[in-house]
Amino acid sequence: MEIRQSTFDPNFWEVLSDGIVLQEIAVSFPLKNIPRYFANLEEINSWLEKTEYKRVKNAALYLVARRSYSKAMLFKKLKDKKFSQKQCLKVIGEFETLGYLSDHDYAQMLLEQKMRQGYGPRYIEQYFRTKGLDPKLVKITVVEEKQAMKKWEQKIRGKEPQKKIAFLLKKGFSFDAIRN
Repeated sequence: MEIRQSTFDPNFWEVLSDGIVLQEIAVSFPLKNIPRYFANLEEINSWLEKTEYKRVKNAALYLVARRSYSKAMLFKKLKDKKFSQKQCLKVIGEFETLGYLSDHDYAQMLLEQKMRQGYGPRYIEQYFRTKGLDPKLVKITVVEEKQAMKKWEQKIRGKEPQKKIAFLLKKGFSFDAIRN
């Protein structure tokens, strides 16, 4: 048995036996270094699964080596590369057990970054949602919130009180914190 790319649709591969097409298999990721012959259909499926796993793992390693990701963000990136959900989840689970991926560490890094930029808890919670993180991971003390608010002090000095409040509300601070 052998496989070759379909002449009609590049996302399908034909399983051939003596030049006769027995089955078509959907393969969304690019294949390279294909063995010339396979003993049976199970061997083909096994080879495809192992090949996809290696590709997903390499793609994930490449992404994680360059910057931090949440599990949801990494999953989306891998799905965008046309890998199967099963293999993506398998690699993400493996990376999590190895310590390459941690939503808690990523959330802590983002929280510190946004606080340095002067954003309030509400803004950060919304930002966490866009990154696929649990907004409950945002834990900011009153002191930290006041420090973040002070970053905007120069910019809002001399403005009307309503404009100051509106500006700080847009930056994610609570009305009670602004009032105090």
